Amino acid sequence: MLQEVRFALRRIIRDPVRSGISIIAFAFGIGLTASMFSIGYTILFRGTPFDGPDDLVMLERRSPESGDRLRTLSFLDFLAVQERQRTLSAVGAWTTSGVDLADDESQPVRLRAARISTSLFDLLRVSPVIGRAFAADEFGPDARVVLLSDGVWQTRYGGSRDVLGRSIRLDGENHVIIGVMEDSFQFPTDEDVWLPLPFDRASVERDAGSLLVMGRLPAGTSMEASSAELGRIYADLAREEGSGPAAASVLVPYVRSNLGEGDTALLWAMMLGSLLVLAIACVNVTNLLTAVAADRTPEVALRTVLGASRSRILAQLLLDALVLALAGGTAGVVLAYFGVDWFERALTAQLPIWLTFEVDGPILVFAMAVSCGAAMIAGLTPAIRMAGVSVREVLQDESRGSSSRSLGRLNQAMVVATMALAYPLLVAAGLLIASLGQWSGALPFDRSGVLVAGLDLPERRYADAGARTAFVDDLLRWAESEPAILGATWGTIVPGLGTGTRPVEIDGEQYPGEEDRPVARVASVRPGYFGAMGVAPSRGRTFQAGDRDGPPVTIVNESFVARHFPATDPLGARVRIAGEGEEFRAIVGVMPDLRMNGASQITPEGMYLPTPPSDTRSGVLLVRASGDASSIAPLVRAGVADLDPDLPLQRLEPIDTRIEQAFWVVTVVGPVFTTFGLCALFLASVGLFGVMAHSVSRRTREIGVRMALGADSRSILVTVASGGLIQTAVGVVLGSGLAIGGSRLLASALFGVRPGDPTVMLIVGGALVASALLATVVPAVRAVSLSPLEALRSG
Repeated sequence: MLQEVRFALRRIIRDPVRSGISIIAFAFGIGLTASMFSIGYTILFRGTPFDGPDDLVMLERRSPESGDRLRTLSFLDFLAVQERQRTLSAVGAWTTSGVDLADDESQPVRLRAARISTSLFDLLRVSPVIGRAFAADEFGPDARVVLLSDGVWQTRYGGSRDVLGRSIRLDGENHVIIGVMEDSFQFPTDEDVWLPLPFDRASVERDAGSLLVMGRLPAGTSMEASSAELGRIYADLAREEGSGPAAASVLVPYVRSNLGEGDTALLWAMMLGSLLVLAIACVNVTNLLTAVAADRTPEVALRTVLGASRSRILAQLLLDALVLALAGGTAGVVLAYFGVDWFERALTAQLPIWLTFEVDGPILVFAMAVSCGAAMIAGLTPAIRMAGVSVREVLQDESRGSSSRSLGRLNQAMVVATMALAYPLLVAAGLLIASLGQWSGALPFDRSGVLVAGLDLPERRYADAGARTAFVDDLLRWAESEPAILGATWGTIVPGLGTGTRPVEIDGEQYPGEEDRPVARVASVRPGYFGAMGVAPSRGRTFQAGDRDGPPVTIVNESFVARHFPATDPLGARVRIAGEGEEFRAIVGVMPDLRMNGASQITPEGMYLPTPPSDTRSGVLLVRASGDASSIAPLVRAGVADLDPDLPLQRLEPIDTRIEQAFWVVTVVGPVFTTFGLCALFLASVGLFGVMAHSVSRRTREIGVRMALGADSRSILVTVASGGLIQTAVGVVLGSGLAIGGSRLLASALFGVRPGDPTVMLIVGGALVASALLATVVPAVRAVSLSPLEALRSG
């Protein structure tokens, strides 16, 4: 065995070009596959650190009007579900927010907080490492107890057990520390403290609370049965509240609950794409080994004559492929480390703290298995064919044997397969590149220098609407007085990031049922909002100062007009948000689409309302700097602190950062498939070049004879190059079906481009043919550059 390994290594060293290409091909294929498997394994299969993770499900719904995914329930609806359901062993709920911690230890600090139901820890089967969890009656606005994370306990209180029973101030209210959670627990994402839900059944408003709800399925209960029961409960609640048709019940495994509508399909698409790259690599190495096998036909025949068994020859040829695959697999693991690290840094979506991407033991085992499997796939075909070589055929074949011609036909079939596999990856990359271009051009406002800060005015200090309005007025006046600030505004929406939907009614239209009413995105903004964003109305006007307290008005976007007023002037038409007590608003302006649906592909229609005082409790401050947006962050912090030193800013960052995070699917998946496409193009081109170069070298004597008989260089060049182009064209045609079907998996990542877009497919096909032309012309030109005498002497 060692002798065969040494012999294989000597052969690899003697042929560095083909060996190097094989190792690079394996490195790309195995590296990308290991990277994508690591990502997919982490998200889809690794599970959570909780006991019985497969039993945890999220209780979600789907809107009957828009079909949107509804992830939250009100507090009262959560209590109703908790009390009426019988198919789940436990139900818990939570919401997240920020709190200000103040004590005698050091400076006040902003912490991430989760407000949870008292049942949640029992549902998750976790408990504090010291102290106790919340008691069943510790919830509501008067509950003043708190649990600390291990990080806060260690860094702020030195890990002292004396912290239990200590009083600290959270948002100005005294709370007693009753326990500390273990260091690995930061549920749901990256929380620092846990507080009871602040709602009381007797006094809470009907729609108060926006809670994420989780349940645990007991053994023997299916998701379908539980979902059906929850659907009946939602229908009963809708009937009792008189709120129209109930949302459909949807149960989602908790491990996948952080994935969007199409994210699972995207993950499978990425893993499938990496496997296609690996398949292309295997086909290329098979081609190269087949070419090497053709050159080694006399050697194999001689070994057979000297008594070598078929199994010995087969093992030797497979060993060549295994050595190449293991070398490529080692390089591929290094690439996988870089790929996984890049993906984790590029992934801007907020994920649970336990969801970490790494190349660990299971991934290394997978890479080793893939390497051995790739070696078998790449080496088996040429090995079987060469192990069965007929000695008589070799001795009688002056031009390197009919076996060589047979292997040549196999090479051509492999080229077709390579092109058929490369084409779908290139189409996917082309679609995502086009999508990225569409996305960049679909935000028609000036983002340069814009800084965004979230503000949530605490009810205990800003209970009066006048106080909230006065604070926002003072804040905007301060911003206008600063030379470094070019403009500032306030609203409930960041342009490009989207907002929720509400059912609406057009004056004069009849709606037989509540489910027949259209829906639209609704946001409230201050006068000057659009001017600060550098956007002018396409028709009509923007909001004025008197609109807040004057006759009710609204501004709609172009998508709203296209749907509801395609042939009439919308100005002066009246529309209202459906609901009791809502009045019709006159449309006074039409704005360009500012992506009120955010990253969603549905319901782009939207309307803006002039911000009434009651809507200024929470919103976003948008400030434009004369230079880099981050440069004015300290100034904005200081300005807010001057007005209210206890008011924290939430996510003070440039608007580009927020938009990139919201559109992470476009900005992350696009580069991934672009990498796949470039690797596929490189491997396909190199593989075709290697096959054509080998084919031409074997036909050199034939070319010499043709030239000696009077054939010109042009005709020979066309004859040689046409073979590669025909193979490429056949591969593109065969790969078209896979490209069209596979691109549908990318639907959620496409923006302004349809899956299977014919323009993209034609452009990509042309690029693949152009690369094939280059790969075939180079060896053909080299062949015709030889003189007839040199060609006849070769071989």
